[in-house]
Amino acid sequence: MHRLFFVIFLFFMGTVGYAQPHEKQLPPDQPSIPYKASEMPDRILMSITDSLAQTRTITWRTSKVVQTGTLEWSDKITQIDFYRDANRANARSERFVTYTGDTVYYHTATLRMLKPGENYVYRVGEGDMWSEWIDFSMPTDNDAFRFIYMGDAQNDIRSLWSRVFRKAYAALPTAEFVVHVGDLINHSQNEYEWAEWFHAGGFMFAAKPQLAVRGNHEYVKDENGVKQYSTPSWRHQFRYPSNGPSSLANGAYFIDIKNCRFVFMDSNDALDVQGHWLEQVLKRNTKKWIIVVCHHPVVSATEGRINSGVMAHWKPLFDKYNVDLVLQGHDHVYARGRIPDAEGNRRGPTHVISVAGRKAYAVGNHPWMEVKMGSTQTYQLVEMSHEAIIFKTYALDGQVYDTFRIVKRGGKPVVESN
Repeated sequence: MHRLFFVIFLFFMGTVGYAQPHEKQLPPDQPSIPYKASEMPDRILMSITDSLAQTRTITWRTSKVVQTGTLEWSDKITQIDFYRDANRANARSERFVTYTGDTVYYHTATLRMLKPGENYVYRVGEGDMWSEWIDFSMPTDNDAFRFIYMGDAQNDIRSLWSRVFRKAYAALPTAEFVVHVGDLINHSQNEYEWAEWFHAGGFMFAAKPQLAVRGNHEYVKDENGVKQYSTPSWRHQFRYPSNGPSSLANGAYFIDIKNCRFVFMDSNDALDVQGHWLEQVLKRNTKKWIIVVCHHPVVSATEGRINSGVMAHWKPLFDKYNVDLVLQGHDHVYARGRIPDAEGNRRGPTHVISVAGRKAYAVGNHPWMEVKMGSTQTYQLVEMSHEAIIFKTYALDGQVYDTFRIVKRGGKPVVESN
């Protein structure tokens, strides 16, 4: 009955023309987990809006009853009464109306001038309603760091994708951050699916920066399935550097992390505009390593998919500026390789496609694929140092499925067996 009510409500609100099927945006008749906001903070997420070494940005959600927010934090984590003298930071709070008409507030606070190698603890809330205290650590000053790379989640997020994320976290609890390559959920405005994603991530989302790009399932579509615009939820839940094209705020950005420049791109929209921006970002790079993150692969790993815009506008720049690694999703298989040139030589960036969720496609047989695997959920652990990038892909039994090492020779990436 409530589904019929929502459909009628949305029709009269004039939203029918720009949405995926309405039934797909609604919660199940018997929800397994809470998904509506309350006075207690939820959907707590850590991200980076400036520097891995010095800042952390925290976002969280409350119901409309709580229209302001505060972040309390301390570096006195070994003192049992640290909370009595905690520092306080006021949040920036914004009103948001969900697809089903609920009014909520998203709150954002940024901690700055944090010290390398130090440990901190924080909580968020207001009045009598507060989260638990959450510990996090800042990276040291040396060049080495490690991170987790997660392919598409999209389906059965709470029941099945959660296993993969927890396995990855358990395998590398000292990771500095997590990279998500898009399609975090299946239907862009479904608040229940977003609740599943945050539930699956749990305290780990609050304790480690989560760096994400938008996939095609983070876009609102018209009745013909044509993408119209990014889900309004995105800019409230994720806060990233504002150094990308102005039309793609929070969707295209770059972050310098120690000796690596990470470039995060939105492969759904304005590919030519991003191409011009990308060239300037790469041309001005002073870091040794370059890693690009996007949802749609440069070259597909399945049959019948052609991403001609990415190939035309971005690939030449990846080659020209010696990008080392391109992390991608979308195809729901695992594949890794370098794209052969006209003479058949494998040079340039290593391209990886990964899937963490249960949805699987048939693996293609394209010349660029040096390693491939289908119908398997995986996670990737990446170790960065001045000398090399060491990349490992794990199946859920903990076995290493694929591993390789990238070094620089003459300023160009070279892949070695690891």
